[in-house]
Amino acid sequence: MTDAAATLLTLRIEEEDADDERRADLAEGLGRELAELDGAEVSAPRGATPPAGAKSASAVALGVLVVALAQPELVSAVVAAVEAWTAGRTGRSVRIEIDGDSIEVTGLSAKDRRRLIDSWLERRSAEAGRDRDA
Repeated sequence: MTDAAATLLTLRIEEEDADDERRADLAEGLGRELAELDGAEVSAPRGATPPAGAKSASAVALGVLVVALAQPELVSAVVAAVEAWTAGRTGRSVRIEIDGDSIEVTGLSAKDRRRLIDSWLERRSAEAGRDRDA
């Protein structure tokens, strides 16, 4: 599915005081959850190499995932899954980036986090609509 028409998201996972091995575990766990979404393909970034001593050759050791979506409308499903995955976990954050536009939600109340995410999704949706009209 990773063709030119796919919407690509880059996710950078962070957790306070996490080492490379912990970030790898976090990325693998989130990657498994996201892979369950229909129309989402999760992979490591191209050309990334894990730190020396990492237990796997996967770039998730860097705490980075690439999610290719068959339809741009699935962005909100990915954001919802990431939001649920980070909810209630102090010190954990995920930066989601699409075409240089990113959002990182951490340390906010559930209400403020939802408002910020909704605003970001609305902006992304408006940009996608303009791209389709062009």
